[in-house]
Amino acid sequence: IFRERKNKKPSLDETSFEDAVSPLVALDENTFSALQKLITLLTDASLDSRNFDSFEFRKISIDVNDAVVRFIRDMFSILDPSRVHKLAMVYFARFVTKQGKHWN
Repeated sequence: IFRERKNKKPSLDETSFEDAVSPLVALDENTFSALQKLITLLTDASLDSRNFDSFEFRKISIDVNDAVVRFIRDMFSILDPSRVHKLAMVYFARFVTKQGKHWN
C-alpha cells in the first residue's frame, strides 16, 4: 500500500479535505505487545498439526492464516511501517523451527 500525501490548500468556500490522508496511529507498548501476542497465538493455532486431521479443520486453518496475513497487510495503512514490519516478522518467525521448536 502506498501512501500519498496531498498538499492541497483550501479555498474560502472549502471546509474539509475529502482526499486528505489521515495520520498514522501510534500504539503504546502494551497495546503493541498484545497485538504481537495475538498474531503469535493465531498463527500457532492455524499451524497446529491437529487442525489438518479433517478437511473442514484444514479449511478453517487456512482461512484464519489468510485473515492474519490480510490484517497485517492492512496495518500498513494505519500504523507506522516499522511497527508493521515487526508484526510481519513475528508472523514469519512462527514458521521457522529449529530442532522441532519455534524460535522466539
